[in-house]
Amino acid sequence: MKERGIVTDTDALQLLYEMSQESTVIKAAEERQAKILDADYSKIEMNEHVESLDYFNAEQKSELLQAHKSYPTLFGGGLGKLNI
Repeated sequence: MKERGIVTDTDALQLLYEMSQESTVIKAAEERQAKILDADYSKIEMNEHVESLDYFNAEQKSELLQAHKSYPTLFGGGLGKLNI
């Protein structure tokens, strides 16, 4: 009779080891973080960008440009930081 808690199957041991070392949740979170940090946050020419948006009508484009002008820090480029 085997002692309780002893695992002798090498495949089961390998699976347990991999599960403990590479959590899919942690791996997904790290990939998401890397994607966010690697994104291009440089400032764009807003007038040109808004004009290229075909799915907005003229009034919506005007409102979007007004929002851009009202919040220059928000649309100033860069990653920014969250102040909680």
